[in-house]
Amino acid sequence: ICGKVPPAPQDAYADLPLLAGLVNPDNLHDKVTTIELRAQHRTIEIRYVKARMLPNLARIHAPSPGEKGPLVLYCDNPSQPPRQAVAELLHEWLRDEAKAFLPDYINTVADEVGIKRPTEIRIGFQRTLWGSRSVSGRISVNAPLLFLPPGLLRHVVVHELCHTQYMNHGRRFHLLLERLDPEADRHAAELKNAETLVPLWARST
Repeated sequence: ICGKVPPAPQDAYADLPLLAGLVNPDNLHDKVTTIELRAQHRTIEIRYVKARMLPNLARIHAPSPGEKGPLVLYCDNPSQPPRQAVAELLHEWLRDEAKAFLPDYINTVADEVGIKRPTEIRIGFQRTLWGSRSVSGRISVNAPLLFLPPGLLRHVVVHELCHTQYMNHGRRFHLLLERLDPEADRHAAELKNAETLVPLWARST
């Protein structure tokens, strides 16, 4: 009996930036050894260390959030690390970094622009939004904001803080936003393509 060969299942982690296939297709197994958190002006080194464990498992050792030092990933085969396991570890690492940095940053910006601090700040991974504000005063922001340049991060934060005054996107909201961020239009335009700055492992799961 003849039939069509079923397509190979899609690898959700094929574009994980531990591999440089997107940069140079001739070197599919070259590993990218850094993560750039533009919002903090930080570049984090990644090191791979061989350890006795199952081939589909990995462990991570990271410095405390905000501190200098490399990320060390332990796995059975450092030349071909288990992509799903590594993605999950980096996902949680990014969440910890964002939780350590973003709340203080948001409160500092609120003080600078003279807007009341949010009643609560929630850090998560959102598929379509960089940030949002609830009627209760809680601001929710996306952990991958750390990959954005400082100007875009501040724009997102100021945008959500402006919703403290106006919950809609009416004329008064935009007047306030433009006063607090004179380059709001340019930042908003750049933000439309900013997801390209976020590696796939750091996007919503």
